[in-house]
Amino acid sequence: MPGTDLLKLKDFEPYLEILESYSTKAKNYVNGYCTKYEPWQLIAWSVLCTLLIVWVYELIFQPESLWSRFKKKLFKLIRKMPFIGRKVSKAKKDLVKNMPFLKV
Repeated sequence: MPGTDLLKLKDFEPYLEILESYSTKAKNYVNGYCTKYEPWQLIAWSVLCTLLIVWVYELIFQPESLWSRFKKKLFKLIRKMPFIGRKVSKAKKDLVKNMPFLKV
């Protein structure tokens, strides 16, 4: 049956030639576009883009919903505001003062 494998490969030969010509054109386009950049710049941009994609992926696909995480972050930022932070601290102190069995 080795003859049938060779026959199948010959059937795909025109498609492989077309694929090769398009891939060569794409390679030449990318190489022409990148001639104005230094190799270290290309490496840096590649690393930054990869890290950004990974960060966005991990941001979106987590067990907790995006909306829930947004609300948590928003309220944490609001609590860090001086005016709100003082009110929250005062409320905690009053709560501990009135209910000594609570330890905050």
